[in-house]
Amino acid sequence: MLQPNLGTFIKYVNAPDRSRRSRAIDARVQSESEYAIETDFWKRMRAAIVADRKTTRDCAAVNEAAARATEKKQASFSAVAANWPRICRRWEASTFVRPPSGIVTIGGLEVAVRPLFSEALTTGLVEHAIVWMNRPEPSESAVQGAMRLVTKLDPDPGCRAVFVDARRGRVWTGLAESLQENDSWLDGIGAAFLRDAA
Repeated sequence: MLQPNLGTFIKYVNAPDRSRRSRAIDARVQSESEYAIETDFWKRMRAAIVADRKTTRDCAAVNEAAARATEKKQASFSAVAANWPRICRRWEASTFVRPPSGIVTIGGLEVAVRPLFSEALTTGLVEHAIVWMNRPEPSESAVQGAMRLVTKLDPDPGCRAVFVDARRGRVWTGLAESLQENDSWLDGIGAAFLRDAA
């Protein structure tokens, strides 16, 4: 069953129009195959970031993942590790909480949404973090769309979506109220994804 995850959705929206069909087809083929850990480029870095948030919160796990990266992954992992101390300063006084996960339907397309981690701030807000580490810079549409999917998953007004471009050290935030203007566009993207994947 075609059910792209948040990362696949971001790649699709981020792709040039001429490349979107191939992205959708790749997602369909992947959904019909068994998960293969050896093809998951970022798995160790994602695990390191979650471990950092849940335990020591001193960036040691992220630095270790970069130090142990294969030659193929070294430059990419090192770029994320170099930016991580500055990025995670926003959560110095907060506490790790279990991120939500579930399915959000847009234009008939079911998207599996699970932020990488969540943090409870001292103000009472909870931030759900999407972490993007790929080489292509995320488009504004991809950022806004991904954050809206997270706020559709957890519509509580006390929750805020955070999009982290870890490779470049950039951070965006958004609340459901301000992001809902993207809903009709998202429905169109979901329908287009289904057409492209067919």
